[in-house]
Amino acid sequence: MEQHKAQVDQYQDWSRLSTKRCKQYKDQVRDWSSLPGGVVEKISDSLCLYDYLCFSNVCKSWRSYQEETLQLHCNRSCGFPCLVMPKETESETACCVSLLEKNKLLQLEMPTSSGGLFWGCIKDWLIIVKPFIKFAIIRMSLLNPFTGSKVDLPNTCSYRTKVVFSGYPGKQNCVYMLFSYKGTGYDVWIPEAKDWCRCCLEEGTDDVLIDLICFKGCFYLLTKEL
Repeated sequence: MEQHKAQVDQYQDWSRLSTKRCKQYKDQVRDWSSLPGGVVEKISDSLCLYDYLCFSNVCKSWRSYQEETLQLHCNRSCGFPCLVMPKETESETACCVSLLEKNKLLQLEMPTSSGGLFWGCIKDWLIIVKPFIKFAIIRMSLLNPFTGSKVDLPNTCSYRTKVVFSGYPGKQNCVYMLFSYKGTGYDVWIPEAKDWCRCCLEEGTDDVLIDLICFKGCFYLLTKEL
């Protein structure tokens, strides 16, 4: 019995020592706080949002830095990937489910979404449409739920398949384009203009539009021959 007790005590002592050494090793390995100034900032600036969130798991000092700069990083790159779910009744808030954090719900203020429909999104921007059947027009706007920025687009007379823009919405040099799937034309708008400018594909062809993208400030039309 005494021998068994001695073995148990010896095992417990070894276990405590092993745990202590393991903790000391982890603290030693994960202590990145002594890095030269600016190195952590350069590393974080090069990361996408998903990697930036994982960046906080390196050590306590990196976690503190991430918490202090998270909002700045989101404003510089993009917001959190979320699934937006409008409420059953008309409301000025919408429920967002975070796609990165389990069971994380966000309540975002969206005063301009009241009475409108979420038509889709591009990057951080929600596309909101408000049809006015009586006047045969559709009002369109872009809303960034993370920053609260809003851009009103000119009215259109029918739904379009897709809207794209060349830069940051709201800037004077940003160009916006609309198109309809399998259509033969597209609409262009710049902030100085009052309405959309209708453009058509080259006459004499049987091509129709099937997609529209913008890459580094240039628009590309993808067509298909009927």
